[in-house]
Amino acid sequence: MQTLKNYLLKRQMEDLAMEAGYAPYEPSLFEPYEHYSSLSDGVDLGQLVTVMNSEQKFQLLRPDITTVVLRDLLPRIDKDGETKLFYQSAVYRSDKQSVREINQFGLECLGNLGVDAEKEMIGLALKYLEGAPFLLEVGTTKFIGKLIALSGMAAQEEKIFRSLLLAKNKEELMKFARLKGLPEGVQELIPHLFSLRGELASIKERLKPLILGESLIGTLSDWDKLEQFSKKMIFDVSMASEITYYDGTIFKGYYRNVPRAILSGGRYRDVGIGFSIDVDSWLKGRV
Repeated sequence: MQTLKNYLLKRQMEDLAMEAGYAPYEPSLFEPYEHYSSLSDGVDLGQLVTVMNSEQKFQLLRPDITTVVLRDLLPRIDKDGETKLFYQSAVYRSDKQSVREINQFGLECLGNLGVDAEKEMIGLALKYLEGAPFLLEVGTTKFIGKLIALSGMAAQEEKIFRSLLLAKNKEELMKFARLKGLPEGVQELIPHLFSLRGELASIKERLKPLILGESLIGTLSDWDKLEQFSKKMIFDVSMASEITYYDGTIFKGYYRNVPRAILSGGRYRDVGIGFSIDVDSWLKGRV
């Protein structure tokens, strides 16, 4: 009976997507290595599953579906319109002992997108999280990007800074900023970084007294249009992602009984917006 219940829930995922005007899409199983590396989504290279085709060229057993979508569809879409699609598929990771299949469901909207597309995607993310107690966290790559730009970090320093940020290691971030002699305004902000979350108005008020406050508040302008959803989500300026093709709004969804994000998404460098759901974790969270 559990298998039937899960099947019906996955069918409901597809039904909701089609009702919203999204068409089914079947991504290719293999990804050219050189294309994926140019769109690198931050997956540890040691987790990639590499195969060689008959032409002696390396390919990857699909590590990410959005890179496949961007490769296959972006050159052919109407730049003045929208292409909406959904998929129910899988990505693959290696732990050196075996290959792990991760079932994913996702929505993608590609094209010259405005405010309405971002609102729609956030609204749909909230709908897919309904059915169990949930939390949707919303961030923006622009805040951390501006902070790094104001710090004057070199490329290698930025890499270290971002890794500490992803680990939410405040003490090491403060130590790093001090040892590298980062500007006073950056060092002042870092101790507050992980507490700048909650309601948008409150975050802005807490930023204002800081040296870099006014210049960083401007990076949060994309959030103003999402205020209609404010009671169902939390804003977080420290949110970061391993995925490098995100540029602008990013978001992650959580269920109370699942220890990791089950939904994640964001905007792709002015070419689209979308999210993916870890289906097995999504089903577990709804039990």
